[in-house]
Amino acid sequence: MTPVETSLLLDRPDESPAAPAETKQGEDAPSERTSGVRDVFRIARFRLLLGARTMSVLGNGLAPVAIAFAVLDLRDSGVALGLVLGVRALVTLPGLLLGGVLADRMSRSKLMVITDLIAGICQIVTAILFFSGHAAIWNVALLQGINGFAAAVFLPTSSAVIPQVVPSSHLQAGNAILGFSIKGSMMLGALLGGALYALVGPGWTLTVDAATFLISAAISMRLRTPRVRNVKDSSMASLREGWKAFWARDWLWSVVIQFTVVNAAFMGTMEVLGPLIAKHSLHGASSWALVLAANSIGLLGGGIISLRLRTRRPLRTGTFATFLLALPMLALVSTLNMPLLMLAAFGAGVGAAVFVVLWDTTMQSHIPNDLLARASAFDAFGSFGAVPIAMALYGVLSRVVGIDRLLWISAVLIIVAGAAVLLVRDVRELPLSPHAAQNLTDHIASPQEVMHDEF
Repeated sequence: MTPVETSLLLDRPDESPAAPAETKQGEDAPSERTSGVRDVFRIARFRLLLGARTMSVLGNGLAPVAIAFAVLDLRDSGVALGLVLGVRALVTLPGLLLGGVLADRMSRSKLMVITDLIAGICQIVTAILFFSGHAAIWNVALLQGINGFAAAVFLPTSSAVIPQVVPSSHLQAGNAILGFSIKGSMMLGALLGGALYALVGPGWTLTVDAATFLISAAISMRLRTPRVRNVKDSSMASLREGWKAFWARDWLWSVVIQFTVVNAAFMGTMEVLGPLIAKHSLHGASSWALVLAANSIGLLGGGIISLRLRTRRPLRTGTFATFLLALPMLALVSTLNMPLLMLAAFGAGVGAAVFVVLWDTTMQSHIPNDLLARASAFDAFGSFGAVPIAMALYGVLSRVVGIDRLLWISAVLIIVAGAAVLLVRDVRELPLSPHAAQNLTDHIASPQEVMHDEF
């Protein structure tokens, strides 16, 4: 029996929890028996992780508004916008796999520092190009491609670092707190992005964006997480081991296939069609920033719900929440009324946040810690694999089939993908791990505050 087969045997649902968080002697991590949001905040390294990710996401909230409308100002074309966003999305695919391998072979906090520094430098150079008047589609696409590669390496790394910081009995609370803060930063970032772009243009907006990445890197330097394991095999062997762990779990690869479709439709709408509609039929960057801010408020609300959510079947509950992601398409195709658009974006945010917390908790509870980064990498690789194609095609298809018809197609794809994945037995029936279930029971303050699973 190979090492990976052994780990898979030991990691069957309800038989073995994820590895507990690694702590140093004297560190202020709570014991497995304690629970609650306050206990998670007592962990010094969790507070550092929270600060680093919050600052990084604040910058990521600024960037979409600045880049989208800067490209449209350079060339008023959905094709040009799709090209820039498509290049960025395309390079994320190898970055995700590299991040999964590196994060299981070196200190995850050091890798977070490196990727934040690269992202910050890219945004500084992009800002200089706009300040100097030398910005063009090709150099903006190149720099945002490098930025996207760094972000892709960061993604599985930042996800896999959580079990090193938070005990397994606190994973859902830790994920919900991180999600709550991150979604609040996304909301603030979107609002700041629209306001800064309208007041001072893309150059200063991207300068602020760069500063947030550099601050995040400075905070991550203090995190100092150890390597997960000693490296004895090649990168390709590590990838093969991660692939076996990924493919052995029906619930994992089936949900990833679902999100191959969902992310392509959602990102194509929100990143390409939305800015196009806002520029020509609303009030430009400021209007779309309000829609994105409403989405972030929904993410914030979903994070609050996730803190009090009690469900025996997390993937089933999370999948039902994904149907809300079709709301922005239905709103854009039927009305250009801003309050209704913002309400639809809010609903999509709630659904996304609830799903993400339940999904992250499921992965961290059912996958061994030394395989988690690589499993997360394959998750992200598959989930975002079609996004580059969608980014490139949505600008073209908006001319060929029309924006309204493309919005209808996107909504239908999201709904059908969610219904299809519910046919998979493990998605409907996979239970919480014992530690995660105990955490859900212990940290709930009163029955009145509980959202019960009715599915």
